[in-house]
Amino acid sequence: RAAEDRAAQERAAEDPAAQEWAAEERAAKERAAEEQTAEERAAEEWTAEERAAEERAAEELDAEGQMAATQAGVMFPSLS
Repeated sequence: RAAEDRAAQERAAEDPAAQEWAAEERAAKERAAEEQTAEERAAEEWTAEERAAEERAAEELDAEGQMAATQAGVMFPSLS
């Protein structure tokens, strides 16, 4: 890959059309890198949102369990 890049740079130095092609190639690589970064950021945000949702669900389940235990204690004091 490095040899291809060097060859492209050498052609670009000799040919204006090759210079334009090389510039377009660099811009395409930069866009691809930016898109990858954006995708990674979106994945991190989704993971954080998913983790927060799981934590909320666990808290709700715990609260429901505590409420059920309290109700059982009120209804059946001998179990407490």
